Amino acid sequence: MKLLDAIATKTTEYFNSVAGKMLATNSYMIYSIAFTERTWCCPNKHHPVAIVR
Repeated sequence: MKLLDAIATKTTEYFNSVAGKMLATNSYMIYSIAFTERTWCCPNKHHPVAIVR
C-alpha cells in the first residue's frame, strides 16, 4: 500500500504542476471554460475541478 500511496502522491503532484503551468499560460481561457461549464453545463459545480485537473 505504501507504493500505491507514493504513486498517488506523484500523480497528484504531476497533475497539479501541469494545472499550474496551464493556469499560468491560459488562465483566462480556463476561467472562461470553467465559468461556462459551471453556468450552463453543470449546476452541481463538479465540472470546473475536472477541467483544472
